Amino acid sequence: MSNQAQKRPAALQAVLVIILITWMIAAAFPFFWTLWGSFKVEGDFFSLADWSNVITGEMTTRETGDA
Repeated sequence: MSNQAQKRPAALQAVLVIILITWMIAAAFPFFWTLWGSFKVEGDFFSLADWSNVITGEMTTRETGDA
């Protein structure tokens, strides 16, 4: 007996896997962003001057002495 997945063509299976992986990354992003923001000071996370402060933590380093 063969199951449904084995009957699908390889190209269709690859497309489905790519779509699934893309969806999982998009679904996990808000959780990652919330976790990442919990380690930053408000000035870094909501900086209108430079969005890269969220990643580098420039103000967090100045305020706490460490990233």
